Amino acid sequence: MSVNSVEHFAVPLRQFSCYGHPIFHPTTRRIEGVLDLSVLADTTNPLLPALVAGAVADIEQRLLDGGRASDRELLAAFQRQSGRRRAVVAIGHDLLMSNQAAMAMLGTADFALLKIIAGDVRDDSSITITLESGVEATVRAARVGGTRTGALLEIEGLHKRSVGGRPALPRSQEPILISGPPGSGRSTQVRQIARTRPLAVLSAASALLDGPAAWVRDFDAAVGTGQGLVCVDGVDLLDDDVLAVVMNRLGDGSRIAQLILVSGPVENLTGRAAALAGLCTERVELLPLANRVSELPRVVSTMIRAVGGPATLHLTPGALQTLAAQPWPGNLRELRTVVEYVVGRRSDGAITVDDLPEAYRSSGPARQMAPIERAERSAIIAALRENDGNKVRTAESLGISRTTLYAKMRSLRISTY
Repeated sequence: MSVNSVEHFAVPLRQFSCYGHPIFHPTTRRIEGVLDLSVLADTTNPLLPALVAGAVADIEQRLLDGGRASDRELLAAFQRQSGRRRAVVAIGHDLLMSNQAAMAMLGTADFALLKIIAGDVRDDSSITITLESGVEATVRAARVGGTRTGALLEIEGLHKRSVGGRPALPRSQEPILISGPPGSGRSTQVRQIARTRPLAVLSAASALLDGPAAWVRDFDAAVGTGQGLVCVDGVDLLDDDVLAVVMNRLGDGSRIAQLILVSGPVENLTGRAAALAGLCTERVELLPLANRVSELPRVVSTMIRAVGGPATLHLTPGALQTLAAQPWPGNLRELRTVVEYVVGRRSDGAITVDDLPEAYRSSGPARQMAPIERAERSAIIAALRENDGNKVRTAESLGISRTTLYAKMRSLRISTY
């Protein structure tokens, strides 16, 4: 910007010509200051604007040189990709950059989710997520060489996700297997597949309570109609004689209602339960919640409405990232309990980390824990509860030093009990 002589509003300043140029931080693009060069109006020179601009460029280069090497690598990678029409986001340890296409597409919760995804990137990878707007998008993430935690993400919108979550499976008459750990959403998936079709549910618990003979009679009556859907919930908990009846009805060629079989993880099935699962050509395998952090924004939003929370109640990015870092051994059931706790204490506005139950406020980089880390975390939490949070007694009961206990609590993101 230049203000020359009579262009000044203040009359005493009209004897000067002033040249100002903002100084932007080359990584954050925030304004760090302004360089001003003022000369007497009768000594002005057309090269002065170029002089000021050159000086500012030198200052910005020194800021860049003085910054962390990883930030410079991330900035260079972002600049190479950000000119494209596709939405591009670069995420470092405490740095986030996005181009205009990304700003137009993403909401606050989306940026928090992308930061979670960036923390798990090892090599080039691709994942499909549902954005805050309901648009399904593909995120291609790549680790930036020369950085410890930097990642470059390209987001491409696909289509609007249908109301009600996942698209239902095709309505063929083939049996469908829905597998996954307890609390992973198996019953919800059954209802989504059934939608408005008649649905009869036969559980393994009823076989134990009423006896196998009564269960088989109910099963024959349900499938014999040839209409609607029959859900056998807990295939892995039924005894072999009952499973033999189910397999025989599937293989006798008679017209029966379509079967939905619900079980634990497929890799844990044995015997006739595994054989019955093998007859299902259509399968839905649900992962533990800890492995589905990309679904957290949509799932939490749905749960808030389901437990009676207002439409204005929402998670802050920090709270979302904290929830994503939890191990969730109870899966969706455990998450619903946390949501009910929050809704019962906050009636409006943004849900922050402080609004979460104390045991869920631990922070740290969102990453998938190895099985041994999950086992260690569970053992330490159990010992802390048994000892009322006393670290000395907890360390003694675990057979480790107090220093080791503190280090484990930090690395496994365990809050104070």
